[in-house]
Amino acid sequence: MTIQIIGQVLSYLLPIFYLMVLYMYYSVYTGKQKNWAQKTTAVLSLLLFVHAAEIVIRNIALDTMPLSTAHDAYSFLAFSLLFVYIVIEMGMSERGSGMFIVFFAFILQLISLRYLSWEPETNALLANPSFAIHASISIMGYTALTISAVYSLLYLIQKKNLKKRNLGKLFNQLPALNYLERLSVRATLVGIIQMGIVIIFGHIQAYTTIGYYWQNDT
Repeated sequence: MTIQIIGQVLSYLLPIFYLMVLYMYYSVYTGKQKNWAQKTTAVLSLLLFVHAAEIVIRNIALDTMPLSTAHDAYSFLAFSLLFVYIVIEMGMSERGSGMFIVFFAFILQLISLRYLSWEPETNALLANPSFAIHASISIMGYTALTISAVYSLLYLIQKKNLKKRNLGKLFNQLPALNYLERLSVRATLVGIIQMGIVIIFGHIQAYTTIGYYWQNDT
């Protein structure tokens, strides 16, 4: 019961933590607190650690795996967005554009509260650890490709605005076009690697489940 209470507290606090990190990235993006740019990766890592703790606590308390409920699905999507983004952000000097990614993650985490429940999952497939790992990596792969699409969209918007010489208040702080291109390429590479792992893991899981490797995808 105690561990469930801790998990419930973290579930309700996570959107607040997300909002705080979003404000931090907003301040960096708008130039209000440029010195915070050096701290974003550390703060984002801390948020991911807290979120991972909430996921683990829920799994222990409910004796199930991630993605087993609507709350877990939305929450894990938010976690995946930040996890993939921090991998992309490492080694890059620009931080402000992460505001768009953190914003989407915050919305997903907020939506997850609507479906918050502490009833254990009865579906055997969703409670299967092997399937949960396979699905989790798959979601992260699709998340990385989605982030790549977001940066590609920002690239097109910025390119169009530069041609018109009208950046607007929202996009005038975006990094250079070649930087947005690099972010998009990085996200694509992360997504391809993760999807490759998913395919290999899926074949292994198929072999252990039905006795032979799945051949319909080849």
